[in-house]
Amino acid sequence: MKFNIPKTLVFVSALVQFASQVFAAEFNQGGGLTLFDPNGRVVYSTRNIWGSFSGTPGSFELYTPDSTLLGQPWSLHDGVTFGPGIYTFDAPSGDSYTLAVGAGQVGGHILFDWGASKNIDIVFLWDLYFSSRTPAHCVWPEYDPGMYWCLNPVDGDGDGIPGYAILDGPLAGFSFAFPLSVPIPGSIFLFLSGFVPLLTAARSAKKGTNEHQATTMF
Repeated sequence: MKFNIPKTLVFVSALVQFASQVFAAEFNQGGGLTLFDPNGRVVYSTRNIWGSFSGTPGSFELYTPDSTLLGQPWSLHDGVTFGPGIYTFDAPSGDSYTLAVGAGQVGGHILFDWGASKNIDIVFLWDLYFSSRTPAHCVWPEYDPGMYWCLNPVDGDGDGIPGYAILDGPLAGFSFAFPLSVPIPGSIFLFLSGFVPLLTAARSAKKGTNEHQATTMF
């Protein structure tokens, strides 16, 4: 019996890694944004984040009808997603981001324009959950029935604040957190729906998750 548990967890881990490579969808009102100052205080939040994912690794876009952030026009563009591995991004300040993506996670990098400042690096790390409508593990609640990838923000740089602290530009030290829910296409849903109990059990066994972060958002 003691050998069955690790084999099951290895299988589930492989399944999650497979799943993280095939999700691709557009979503409307499928996410939110919380912006934290360097002390972890929420200085901005919105529930109007839309976007699309092409897969992992692949590209993604996030956009919003909210035209200003802290009094300045803003936009996000040229997002890239990453599967398990370690990635380094150099910032204009001379510092660098180190993005360590583990099994069952998705990494991301996107460029942020804010006022006159352009192409500011934003780095993300999400825990990836495969869940049904209104799952307990999802930071972001879905509005439509169906199955979703739930992307929960992770404190990737270890400063106690969800997200990665920005290294350059006028918002250096601030951190973005984007909890998202991406709908699963029907064909992938049919394949994965039989494995919901295994995925749920694997995630439940993981200690010290980032569920507490939900209380700081919105």
